[in-house]
Amino acid sequence: MPATAVRRLFVNWWTKQLQISDRNSGPFTLPPFNKYETVPFEIVIVEPAVESTRLSTFSRVDISNLSISVAINDTFDDASPLAYQPTWTKDKDENVFSGQLELNTAALNTYLGSNSSLTPYFEIEIQEGTARSKIYQATVTLKNSVTNISPSAPSPVDEYFTKAQTSAQFVQKVMPASEQLTFTSPSGTYQRIIGVDDGGAPIDTILPV
Repeated sequence: MPATAVRRLFVNWWTKQLQISDRNSGPFTLPPFNKYETVPFEIVIVEPAVESTRLSTFSRVDISNLSISVAINDTFDDASPLAYQPTWTKDKDENVFSGQLELNTAALNTYLGSNSSLTPYFEIEIQEGTARSKIYQATVTLKNSVTNISPSAPSPVDEYFTKAQTSAQFVQKVMPASEQLTFTSPSGTYQRIIGVDDGGAPIDTILPV
């Protein structure tokens, strides 16, 4: 299970709505999902704390005897949903279900195809023995992906210098015939030319530019 970027959902099973947290009943909307994603979830089931004297107070439901499943599908009453996760890890101390919803399924990829986005149904169900309760159901935005599961990086354009271009970038230990070294003053007003003539005499001339 990833240590970061976990999507934590607080499901009020009385109202069958998502809320911001177990202390805040403000409505929460699922963010869009994307093709090929594996979505890590932590799911907390809450209910009104009936023994509390405070308003809008909630308690976490004891999940010791509960199991949970999450599904995405384009139709109702279907035995083969597009994405389905029936196995979740239970933290009985914190009353949190954790697991991952795999969206990279053949059925879901075919359903989305080349569409930029579609809105299938998202459902959370809890089970206790043979009893089932659909505690949340709504449409969710499913978006396509810019890349597929094995994108290829664009090949960079290679540029190569010619021998002459490469040689022009630095002073060679042995200069070619007839070439001289030229140094320019900081202000660009004078140049010093160093070389040798065909008679073996040194050339060391300073000239205005």
